[in-house]
Amino acid sequence: ELSSDIHKFSDILEQILSNLGMETIEDLQQSKMYGLIVIDNIENLKEEEKQKIFSFMRKIPREIQFLITSRNEEPCEEKIHLSEFKDYNKGKDFIENYIYTNNFSIELLQDDINTLLNCTKGNTLLLVQSLISLNEKSTSVLEISNDLNNYESTSFEKVVSFMYKNTFDNAILELEKKGLQAKNIILIATLYDEKIDLYALSNLSNISLNDVREVANSLTSKLIFNKTNEFYTVNEFASRFIFISLMPNDREKNKIENEIEKYKDNLKAKLNHLEQMKDNNTKIKSIFMDWKPGSYIDTIVIAEVFNMYNKFKDTVSRKNSNKIKELLSEYSKYEYTTKHPYIRFQKARILHIFLYNKYHSVLSEKEVLLEIKRCFEDTLESINTSYSYIKN
Repeated sequence: ELSSDIHKFSDILEQILSNLGMETIEDLQQSKMYGLIVIDNIENLKEEEKQKIFSFMRKIPREIQFLITSRNEEPCEEKIHLSEFKDYNKGKDFIENYIYTNNFSIELLQDDINTLLNCTKGNTLLLVQSLISLNEKSTSVLEISNDLNNYESTSFEKVVSFMYKNTFDNAILELEKKGLQAKNIILIATLYDEKIDLYALSNLSNISLNDVREVANSLTSKLIFNKTNEFYTVNEFASRFIFISLMPNDREKNKIENEIEKYKDNLKAKLNHLEQMKDNNTKIKSIFMDWKPGSYIDTIVIAEVFNMYNKFKDTVSRKNSNKIKELLSEYSKYEYTTKHPYIRFQKARILHIFLYNKYHSVLSEKEVLLEIKRCFEDTLESINTSYSYIKN
């Protein structure tokens, strides 16, 4: 089973309208916007859903263009077939541009470039993996050539084997040298069986959010993880070797799977509870309507920090310094979890409690005022960059 962000046309339409702050297709048709909408791997959708998308494309003004990727032939105005570099000059341009764009410190002679294009058969993914390994100085052009020329298997198996040998072990070793538990995080992401966020990875691995973020970003840069918005999945090439080299015995595997199942059940219960809260509390319902969380993590964290206002109010009135420090520490974890603007906005509201009560044992008045200013600046920045759809 493949995981995907969209399953039907209505998912795409909802995302487009939400991101542009619009209500209906008519709003989009009447707008004078210019733009590009990219739909990746459209072949994974059912035929009737694909037809709805193509029909939608025909209704939209020409100022908005569509770029579709598919492993199959699809109806479109212009088709660009992506294939390996059979032309040496094009292959050389690709290699040189990739090195320049990624600021790699690699110097390749013409013979080296010819060797790479020959042994990879011009396959883009193999070329990228080779250049990453060369930049890390974990291999040489000669070793890459010897490795790839030893394979007599299919193209797919060659890509997978090469990626594992030259990237996978080195990536884990590099992270472990920094004291980061990469294997545990990779295992959880694999057994989670659907896209996973940093919040879930941190909870299930008992590793701090900062460390999990560093591991996930590093694995993404090495093409072991794929990242879509705030969610991660294991690269389909890498996943085969995770089962070969990292998968524990059945007892340990079942233990991790049970913990994941328990986590998912708790998450579902939490979200159901939130729905009940919204039904029973008009204030929190209006907050969710105004601030529009972008994911279930946003939803949970918004509810948590909403409840923290009264905790701070009560603790500040009792002038309990130790408890205030605990609450501030707890709040900082929520700030690391998501960049949703409500989190910083709510912190500014909480800090006003300190000013109102003239309580400055934990933070001085100057520190409180500076942090409030920063909170509002961060809120506006987040709305302008990551959450522009809530501007209205």
